Amino acid sequence: MRIYLVGMPGSGKTTLGKSLASKRSYIFVDLDERIVHAEGMPISEIFNQKGEEYFRKLESSLLQATGAEDNIVVATGGGAPCFYDNMKQINHMGISLLLQIPVEQLASRVAPAKNQVQTRPLFAGKNQAEIIETLQGMWQKRAPFYQQAHILLSPKDIKADKVWQLIEKFIQQKAS
Repeated sequence: MRIYLVGMPGSGKTTLGKSLASKRSYIFVDLDERIVHAEGMPISEIFNQKGEEYFRKLESSLLQATGAEDNIVVATGGGAPCFYDNMKQINHMGISLLLQIPVEQLASRVAPAKNQVQTRPLFAGKNQAEIIETLQGMWQKRAPFYQQAHILLSPKDIKADKVWQLIEKFIQQKAS
């Protein structure tokens, strides 16, 4: 089985993904980490040196490669479902889950802590209000892709045991 976590930056895809994988002895895959490993440089450098188009093509290629793996939980990058029919591919290759977190909560998660450097290129140099505005714009553009996910998770559902119950329920409904 392949589980794909989709959602906005800061929604907790990596945190939940590690927890889900641990509960079932699945392999956890962070798609962004695979990109960094493949290129030998941080995502921000890939964007700066090679551009977003190059990044999105590489991201799509590495996402497609997960379709050959079994018993994995994949945390996609926030934009991954929105390019090159990736969301359709995600739904074809496995079970997709959308982590739906309010924008204000996301903003507090992605903003750098005091005296820390911003590690997310899309929010670099922005204050809290600008981050919220950026996130709202991103949600508007990405929601049509995200909402194609098989399972939509609200903040109260984002606990590994609860998520596995929802996945099992989804599989049972699909089988009948």
